[in-house]
Amino acid sequence: MSPSTPTEWKPASPGTQLPPLPANPYPYPLYAWDLVAIEKFNQGKAQADCYHANQNLAADYISGPFARFMASYSIGRTAPDAQPPAPPMALVVQAAGPSEDGSLGLHFDFVPGNTPVCDVPAYQHQPAPTPPPPPPTTVDVGDVIQAEPPTADGMSVGTRITGPDGGTYVKMARNLPFGTVYLWYRVK
Repeated sequence: MSPSTPTEWKPASPGTQLPPLPANPYPYPLYAWDLVAIEKFNQGKAQADCYHANQNLAADYISGPFARFMASYSIGRTAPDAQPPAPPMALVVQAAGPSEDGSLGLHFDFVPGNTPVCDVPAYQHQPAPTPPPPPPTTVDVGDVIQAEPPTADGMSVGTRITGPDGGTYVKMARNLPFGTVYLWYRVK
């Protein structure tokens, strides 16, 4: 939406939609009886106010719904193929007719237009999360041996065996809050 100053100004008729402008192109009227200058100024002010309202709307979208989407998306809480929320429609200025009692002349309202207030910001698409590899089946606790646990260790607690390194190992059990852990402890 680039600012444009009309070459020949005509008052907007009720229902006409006007584009937002970054600044009011019409100066403040010098005389209170110059109704054309007042109309020009009010129309330009409404267009400038609408431009700034759109800037705020875009900033609120990026720091609000889009930021919340990205926070969930980047940690994997949102599905990898999820789309971010769409930005709201930009506001445009619509000329409204005089008030019913005639106390107000032509006035202006902001109404949603047909185009989004901004583009969806670019973001890096996350691949589908892969589960972590299973933990290794080795045991490593203090000076306990690190070895593959036997697949069917039917030996009871307290059993002593001689290991491949010549050391003597005792089967022990430890009760923990989440269950019982069985391990082989080197005694000599």
